[in-house]
Amino acid sequence: HKTGEKNEKNQPLYGAYQWHTYAEIDVITLNVAKAIRTMNFSPEIDGDGLGKRRFCGIWSKNRWEWLASLLAMMRVNTTSVGFFDAMGADAVDFIVNQTELATMFCSNEYIAKILEFKQAGSCKLVTQIINFDNDTTPDQHNLAKGLNLTITNWNEVQRTGKEA
Repeated sequence: HKTGEKNEKNQPLYGAYQWHTYAEIDVITLNVAKAIRTMNFSPEIDGDGLGKRRFCGIWSKNRWEWLASLLAMMRVNTTSVGFFDAMGADAVDFIVNQTELATMFCSNEYIAKILEFKQAGSCKLVTQIINFDNDTTPDQHNLAKGLNLTITNWNEVQRTGKEA
């Protein structure tokens, strides 16, 4: 198992760690980078006179997918925007609006927060969530669809990039 994964009781797993080689991470980040472009996760925006910019958010506790997402964004000149546990709806909404951020890469616990924020009328610009945990439920998909939001599992993003 990998760091950040949890058991069936939603408790953190400790112990053995599955290492990834540099070559494996290179392939993963290349595929995710290609998906970022192919799936338009980081649309180009006008950077207030600073030229064109691209942004994607990452909201998760430390895990290998967090770093792989960051590296993939770097490969396609996309600025990563980190979000933290203590952030409430107002702070997240402010950052989303300032960056015109459309996509958040995150773990399940933060997907629930984003859905909650969108239901309350904030984070309107977020239209894509990438789920590191690969276990998006039909209820989450249905709720997201009603909020003009698409949830895509991490493995699907990698497959899309590989096929691009």
